[in-house]
Amino acid sequence: RTSTEDTWKSMVHRLIDIAPVFVVDTVHRTGPLRYEAFLMLAPERAARAVFISNDEDACPSLLEAGIDPSVYAIPVTRADDMEAATLRLLRIFNRSPEQKKMIRTPSRTPVVREDWDSLPSVLMIALVDGLDGDLLLDEARRTDKSLIALAAPPSSLNEDAAELSIELSWDIFRDPRLVGLYLQTTGLAMVRREFLLEHPDLLDINVPGISPQKMSLTT
Repeated sequence: RTSTEDTWKSMVHRLIDIAPVFVVDTVHRTGPLRYEAFLMLAPERAARAVFISNDEDACPSLLEAGIDPSVYAIPVTRADDMEAATLRLLRIFNRSPEQKKMIRTPSRTPVVREDWDSLPSVLMIALVDGLDGDLLLDEARRTDKSLIALAAPPSSLNEDAAELSIELSWDIFRDPRLVGLYLQTTGLAMVRREFLLEHPDLLDINVPGISPQKMSLTT
């Protein structure tokens, strides 16, 4: 446990760096549990995770995020079988040098306090008449914000969507492998400003009347 609530996310990332095996609760749907389950779905982490399902072999927190474990061949385990599944993974890691390589060197980065000062700044742009790459590039060059958020009609930013975007912006800002995200349920996209400035050729586009369903981001 963390000593204060505003450092838990930073500590989760540090624990991921040092723990050989994770037990992930996908039954309960609290915000922190959904976040931790989402982190462990990364290919380099899923192999050393035990995903706990309910008695019907369903994972409510993953299904709520639109992820069906059976579709993606993600093995799940009922709570009664958790101990056996965990010991099996530990035995695999103890005898397999290749598996051990998957565990990264413990992070020595300091624990980051999660508050408004540590969150990245965001420039919100409403795409009313379509996606104009030249306009986005000009705005990216003029602003000093860390992230560029794109709101395409009929996107929405209600309280739940705003909370989710704040949580995920923390990860984009601190993980250089992530350049952006698209919240499918709200139609909101966020892109790292630094990435846009490094790849201006990607903004050589003009799409009139853009539809949120046609937007995509790749890393």
